[in-house]
Amino acid sequence: MIGIVSDTHGNTDNAAEALDLLRDRGVETVIHCGDIGGVSVVELFAGFDAWFVLGNVDRDYQLLADAVRNVCGAGRLAQTHRLEIGGKRFAVCHGHTEEFSRFRKARDIDYLLYGHTHHRKNERVGEMRMINPGALGGLPRQSRSFAILDEQNDKLEVVEL
Repeated sequence: MIGIVSDTHGNTDNAAEALDLLRDRGVETVIHCGDIGGVSVVELFAGFDAWFVLGNVDRDYQLLADAVRNVCGAGRLAQTHRLEIGGKRFAVCHGHTEEFSRFRKARDIDYLLYGHTHHRKNERVGEMRMINPGALGGLPRQSRSFAILDEQNDKLEVVEL
């Protein structure tokens, strides 16, 4: 199972709550779809097999890169990722650049994970499943959510805080 989070915007309380719930469920791999918002959020991911992409508010790349490398290892922060997990092919981006459009057209991706809009989305485009878990930070009027994907059974659960 894979935890999918996005748009924490530095909200450590919501991020910690989501990660505690993922830990309680036995989730070991977590993908952050951008707009991390600071080193304090990254530090909460200690103990997870975590991957991060940059969002439009993640301006201090070097500071975040150093934090991710210290907490999760090298190569875990990028503009985009292509990963293979459990035999499934993933593309991860924040959703605010042309990479999102390129990934949408790709035929060699099982799952496209993204954020940016703060709106949950779960749709199929051809054989690809596109998932936006919603946001853990942002404007007060918006709901807070993350997702858990059972990639082996193609089951998605959205968890609202």
